[in-house]
Amino acid sequence: DESLDEPSPSPLAETKLSSVRVALVGMSLVGLGMVGFLYIPGLIASDAGGDPIINAFYCSVMTLTTIGFGDICPGDSDLVGRIFLTVLPLFGLGFFCGPILTMASSWQEQVPGGVLSLGMLTLTLGVSALIQLEGM
Repeated sequence: DESLDEPSPSPLAETKLSSVRVALVGMSLVGLGMVGFLYIPGLIASDAGGDPIINAFYCSVMTLTTIGFGDICPGDSDLVGRIFLTVLPLFGLGFFCGPILTMASSWQEQVPGGVLSLGMLTLTLGVSALIQLEGM
C-alpha cells in the first residue's frame, strides 16, 4: 500500500496565516508590552527622558525582539515587573523568530550556490548593517 510510504500532511502544515492576522497579533504584543512598561512601576528608569509613550514603545519592541539594550529599561522592578520581563520575550521569540526562520529557509532555494553562498550573503549583510549603524 502506497499510503504507508508517504506520511499525510498535518493540519497545522496546511494552515496559512493572513498578513492582517499576523499584523494584528504583532501590534497586540507591542501594545501589551507598552501597557506593561507604562503601568508596572520601575520598568522604565526614573531618569529616562522623553515621552513616556515613546519610551514604552521602545522598551516593548526591544524586549519582544529580545535585543534588550538595558539603557532605559528595565529600571528597578519588583516581582510583577520581573515576571512581566520574563514572559514578554517568550511571546516575542515565537512571533518574531518564526517568520525570520521561514524566510531564511526559503532563501536556500532562491540563492544560487546553496548553503555556503547563503551563509556568506547573510554574514556580508549583517556586517554591512553593523558598520552602517556604528557610523550613525
